Amino acid sequence: MNSAPRTRCPQALRDRRAAVLFVAFFAVVFLADCCFAVFFFGSSWTPASTPREA
Repeated sequence: MNSAPRTRCPQALRDRRAAVLFVAFFAVVFLADCCFAVFFFGSSWTPASTPREA
């Protein structure tokens, strides 16, 4: 009776941590991509314009 909640808690914690890491990974990649675009295309580049226009 006591073993069920004990095994379910770490599982939920691990799943939550995995989801947080998953979202954080994509957030870091997205920010890095934005920074790379800004540095690569210059300060005149804006999110509304395309790389071909810049």
